[in-house]
Amino acid sequence: MSLEQKRRDYLFAPATFELYHLNNYYKSSSKPLHDYCHFQSSTTVAESYHERVCHHAPAAKNPSHQRPHQTPPVHLRACLPPPWARLPEYEALANSGKVWEDHFKPRDLGPWLEAQKKLESTLESVEKFRAFFEQRPELRSAVTHSLITEWAHQSTSIEANPLLLGDAFLIAEGLESQLFSRYEGFGTISTQALSELNFPPARDLAPQDPSQVAELRNHIIVSRHVSDYALANPGTADFEQAAMYSWGPRVPLGEFRALPILVRSNPLRIFPYHQEVPACMKRFFEWRNETHAMGKLHPLVFATKLCVYFASVHPFADGNGRTSRVMMADYLIRQGFLPIVFQDLERLDYLGMISEAQDGEPEGLCSYVAQTTLDMMFTISLR
Repeated sequence: MSLEQKRRDYLFAPATFELYHLNNYYKSSSKPLHDYCHFQSSTTVAESYHERVCHHAPAAKNPSHQRPHQTPPVHLRACLPPPWARLPEYEALANSGKVWEDHFKPRDLGPWLEAQKKLESTLESVEKFRAFFEQRPELRSAVTHSLITEWAHQSTSIEANPLLLGDAFLIAEGLESQLFSRYEGFGTISTQALSELNFPPARDLAPQDPSQVAELRNHIIVSRHVSDYALANPGTADFEQAAMYSWGPRVPLGEFRALPILVRSNPLRIFPYHQEVPACMKRFFEWRNETHAMGKLHPLVFATKLCVYFASVHPFADGNGRTSRVMMADYLIRQGFLPIVFQDLERLDYLGMISEAQDGEPEGLCSYVAQTTLDMMFTISLR
């Protein structure tokens, strides 16, 4: 079954556990179903289904002169909400997140273990350099801090922020003098306290578009905070606050989205509905802790899976991609690696690899992450 057919089946399956999605949509919208599903043929699908059920024959084989003349067009709106929509069992299922998880299986490690096996030689080489840096903690800390501006800039570039790397260094220089230097242990500040700090105004850091400067400023601040905290807590899985940063006025601290969502770069990607997100995120963190404890995945592969899993849930109205990459870097630093800065990475190439990994084909992304890490650690070890 093709991925497009799988998505279509998920949207149109006439089972009870699918209908709750449509019902919840109609609670907050009067748009026809085909607008919501992005399939203009949905009304035709409904009419065809009505023909087969009501006339006991395929619509294509039922000549128009034999059809009842008074049969009005069938609109799915008339079929919804179902009469059992308010039952406690129904509401519990709607809030459980199980429908999305059972269908798309974000916890499945099978493809990732297969990719890891194919990368065995590269990962063995990476381990030698990890040992090199673990024996030199001061060097690893200094290198990690020196990379913050670059990986923060790359992360915002993936989100189509046009500022250049030189602009990022200018912003970072201003933050160092106006913010970071005021705190002896910047990583010890809680995320709540961090969100309440008065950041230097964007116009004081760079002359470019203030919104673009603010986005990059925020990412550099978060990256610095995550790096300091991760370096102080080696070997641990992560901390939930890594997913709870505020990325601006559209995303209050740790607040999950309150509406369905789609992304322009991949409009067919299906995310959990907003009422599913709290349960999905709870199990995401449980999965992260359990999988880290099992140790089946190499840290590089696990960090990549962590990034993809979080992006698949898409729990926030904005900032999901940036948060997923922050969580990836956080985990890598805790496990003795460096935050990854991809060389010559095109935005569409990155998004394509993420999409393939979400669809159960993570080898390309894992290979890119592993090889980039190996190249970085080798180059830095020679300095």
